[in-house]
Amino acid sequence: MNAIADRHHLNILKKGVSAWNDWREKHRDVQPQLNGADLRRAQLAGAQLSRANLYGANLSGADLSGANLQHATLNGATLHAASLREANLSQATLSGADLKEARFDGADLREARLNWANLYGTNLSRANLNGADLRETHLYEVDLSGANLSYASLSGADLGATNLYAARLIGADLTGASLANVNLSETDLRQARLIGANMEQAQLSRAHLDGLPLAGAHLREARLDGAHLRGANLRGAHLDDANLTDADLREANLSEAGLSGASLGGANLNGADLSNADLSDADLEGASLWGANLSGAHLQGACFSGAILRGARLGGVHLGELDLRNVNLSGADLSETDLSGVDFHNITLSRANLHAICLRGMQLADMNLSGADLSEADLSDADLREANLGGANLSGATLQRANLTRANLSGTQLNAADLTEAQISKAYLIRAEASGANLRAANLSGADLRETALLEANLSHTDLSRANLSQADLRSANLNGADLYMADVSEANLTSADLSGADLRGADFNHADLRGTHLDAARLAGARLTGPLPPHDVASAGSNDFPSIDDEVSVNTVGIP
Repeated sequence: MNAIADRHHLNILKKGVSAWNDWREKHRDVQPQLNGADLRRAQLAGAQLSRANLYGANLSGADLSGANLQHATLNGATLHAASLREANLSQATLSGADLKEARFDGADLREARLNWANLYGTNLSRANLNGADLRETHLYEVDLSGANLSYASLSGADLGATNLYAARLIGADLTGASLANVNLSETDLRQARLIGANMEQAQLSRAHLDGLPLAGAHLREARLDGAHLRGANLRGAHLDDANLTDADLREANLSEAGLSGASLGGANLNGADLSNADLSDADLEGASLWGANLSGAHLQGACFSGAILRGARLGGVHLGELDLRNVNLSGADLSETDLSGVDFHNITLSRANLHAICLRGMQLADMNLSGADLSEADLSDADLREANLGGANLSGATLQRANLTRANLSGTQLNAADLTEAQISKAYLIRAEASGANLRAANLSGADLRETALLEANLSHTDLSRANLSQADLRSANLNGADLYMADVSEANLTSADLSGADLRGADFNHADLRGTHLDAARLAGARLTGPLPPHDVASAGSNDFPSIDDEVSVNTVGIP
């Protein structure tokens, strides 16, 4: 390469752009040799400088706006404060050039080579840098707002305090780039490579980062409010104190991520993996976490007020002392979750998985637990007054001394459940399945047990006064010493049930099946008995209260003492 410019070429250029362009038109095959030329403050707007050799030229303060520099060589050139607005520099080489404070707004720099160039304070707004090489480039305080940097190489570039607002960085290589405190709001970073990039305190509001591999990314105190991060891999990312308000994080991988003190209010985290993430002191008020995995996450001091956790997995999590006001945990997996100290006021747990959970002595009044899986759960001494447990699974659960007054247990599975001494007065157990349940000494006065299955249930010494047991299945049930005063047992199946010593005064057994029933010492004054009854010598031996009948008795009008 020549050390100095071709004097003939330089003289023609100094005659003005019109003369130069005419000469270029006539000598299209000639490559202008202007290397090392002193062209400071030259007026070259609209000049035809394609393929020109401007290696090491001094173009400080020059006006090259609208010029054609396609394929031009500007390596090591000085363009300090030069104007290249709307210029065509596609496939030009500017490696190591000094472009400090130059203006390239709207310029065409597609596939241009700018590696190692000094772009401090340069204006590249709206410039087209698609596929450009900007490796190891100094872009400090550069204005790249609205620029197209799709598939550009920016690995190792210094973008400190750069303005990339609304820029396009689709498929750009930002490996190891310094993006700290950079304005990337509304940028499109889809398919970009950000491995090892430092984005702490970066502004990424409403940026498009969907599906990006951001594992281990440094995003502390970054602004990601309204950002699009659907399906992004943020495993182990550092997002402490980051602003993710209203961000779209659906199906994102945030496992083991640091989100301590992060703002996630209103964020969409449906299906996100937050297992073992640190969410201590994070704000998730109003966030949506449908089906999210929070297993093993650290949630100390986190706020979930008004959050939706339907179908979320919370295994091994300690929810105590959390703000869970108005939280929807419908369908959430809370099995193996530590719920001690949780305030359940206004929490929805319908269809939640609470298998084998310990809720002993908890205040659960008015709770919505419909359809929840509480099988083998410990609810002894719990306050479940007026709670909705319709369709819930309480098979094998422990409910000793629990208060279920006026609770809805319709269609509930209570098979083999232990409800010893439980308060269940005026509760609704219509069509409940309670076969084999232990209801010994429980209070079911005024309860609605229509069509309930109580096959082989233990109801000994249970208070069933004024309860509705019509069409209930009480086959082989133990009702020894039970109080059925004024109860409705019409059409119930009491085959082989034990009613010995029971108080049946005023009870309605109309069309009940009492075959094989034990009624020894039962009090039957005022009971209405019609339908199939046990043989007199089997059921009533030694009982002065039992009417003298063989097969069937019509309505008994004997007064109740």
